[in-house]
Amino acid sequence: MPQPRERRTAAPVAPAALIAWQRRVQSSLLATTVPERPAEPARDGSIVRVEARAAAVSMPDEAGLAIYRRMIASRFHNVLLQAYPAVRVALGREGFDDAVREFVRDCPSTSFTLAHLGDGFGAFLDQRESAAWIAELARLEHARAACLDARPLGAPGGLPAAHEVSDWLGMGFAAPPTSRILDLNFRVDVWRARLVVGDRASAPASTRPERAPHRLAVYRVGGDVRCRRLESDEADLLVALRGGARLGEGVAAAMAASPTLDSMRLTDWLREWFELGLLAIDSATNHDRRHVE
Repeated sequence: MPQPRERRTAAPVAPAALIAWQRRVQSSLLATTVPERPAEPARDGSIVRVEARAAAVSMPDEAGLAIYRRMIASRFHNVLLQAYPAVRVALGREGFDDAVREFVRDCPSTSFTLAHLGDGFGAFLDQRESAAWIAELARLEHARAACLDARPLGAPGGLPAAHEVSDWLGMGFAAPPTSRILDLNFRVDVWRARLVVGDRASAPASTRPERAPHRLAVYRVGGDVRCRRLESDEADLLVALRGGARLGEGVAAAMAASPTLDSMRLTDWLREWFELGLLAIDSATNHDRRHVE
């Protein structure tokens, strides 16, 4: 009768040593020179042999690293170029390339996907560039990409039905993920639009957009992303409703700030916000409210 095969117990895994080695490879790929491998501290127990083996694994040779380093740099550059085409024009080819290299080095992504590689590019440029509008341009392009990639709550539609005025006043709303509201100091949307259609003569990289503090709505319509400048009173109310304020609370605050507002204008705003997908019904909040009542 055959004897049962002896099961082999896997050697203990040393996550710390493996992670340390992976980080050394990553640093080597993102750096211009290969860093030296730090010494591994000795420990007691059977796990020493495993950590010793992991620590003893040599780094890939420089020629091999150089191939992957160029591939990664090219991939990172293309991802950021696709996400920030107008920033590329504003900074110029060499300026954009330098900014990408510094950003990847100083602000390494913690995401498993390249989709979020450029999430902090606007904040990085805000610290790096003396021209504040370049960072705002990056924020606009990032918002456009976020609206395009987001999953919609549902198809935009008209105003929801309400049987009583009190139903409207107590209604809660939500901010659809396919829209963003930006606080800007420059008309970077106009500047970017001219670049997109190729009118570089009217918006050369040596000039800057018009300075005009405002709020800009960025929203998706089908497969297209559009922008609309908001009136000051309109923006205040929209931001309040997207932030969770009830309609009655938001309207009361808007009327107090601008007594000239009338119900017809407020209704027009609400209708347009729903049609453009800038505002949606917070179904969870309103369901809880009906349940309590």
